[in-house]
Amino acid sequence: MKSLLNIFSVSIGKRLFLLGFILVGYFNAYAQNNVQAVAKAMKQGDAKTIALYFDKQIDLTFSDKSSTYGKRQAEVILQKFFSKIEPSDFLNVQYGTSVSNHTRFAIGQINSNNGVYKVYLFFIQRDGEYLIRELRFEK
Repeated sequence: MKSLLNIFSVSIGKRLFLLGFILVGYFNAYAQNNVQAVAKAMKQGDAKTIALYFDKQIDLTFSDKSSTYGKRQAEVILQKFFSKIEPSDFLNVQYGTSVSNHTRFAIGQINSNNGVYKVYLFFIQRDGEYLIRELRFEK
């Protein structure tokens, strides 16, 4: 009975720490789900689904050409790119996190009928959600 009372007498600071730890785990899992959904859409060449995770503005880079676009325009450009290369797989996805600025990245490769492209995705946190801010394709 005494140990049960000790559980309830845990300081507020420890409770807040535990709650924060649980929330960080939840947000990390949520962000990981975004990255996994984008990886699946990459494999299928599904620009519409990928665009759901775009920030308001996105930097798109295809080998050496880079520009900034709004969500809708970036989706159209990405769809044209996928139509041209016809992706067949998205492999070797590696994930990373920057704790200092709350960003995430994913790196993988798209196999296509037009060769292999290295893909870099850079996610920023906006309103508690991780959104794609930069998307690069390098042949």
